[in-house]
Amino acid sequence: MELQRWLHDYGGRYYIAQRLKRKPQIVRKLRRLSVRLTQLQDIGGCRIIVDQNSDVDKLIAFIESNIEANNGLKLNRITDYRDRGRDETGYRSVHLILERDGKALELQIRSRIQHYWAESIERTSVIYGY
Repeated sequence: MELQRWLHDYGGRYYIAQRLKRKPQIVRKLRRLSVRLTQLQDIGGCRIIVDQNSDVDKLIAFIESNIEANNGLKLNRITDYRDRGRDETGYRSVHLILERDGKALELQIRSRIQHYWAESIERTSVIYGY
C-alpha cells in the first residue's frame, strides 16, 4: 500500500503485481542455499512492471528518493540482473531488498518484455520441473 501511495506521484506508467513464491520453489531454494526459511528474503514481495528498460532506472531512482525520506524503511541491496541475466534462463530484472522492522521484502522491477519472459520461464519450470 505504501508503494502504491508513492507511485501515485511517479508520473510514469507502471503495473504492480503481488508475488508469492510457490512451495516447490521455496524447497529448492532452501536446499540449494542451505538456509532456514526465516532467512529467505523473497518468499513474498511484489513486482513493478514498466514499459521499457530505461523506465526501470527512473523508477529505481524514484523509489530510492522515497526510501531516504521514509525513516521506517531501509534499502539493504540492489541486484541488477539486466545486463548478463541471472542464470541460463535469460532472466532479467532488478531486485531491491527492502527491510522494515527486521522483515525483508523483495521488490522486483522490470520492463514488460522482461516480465513476459520471466513468466514464461516460470510456467515452463512448473511443467518440466526445472
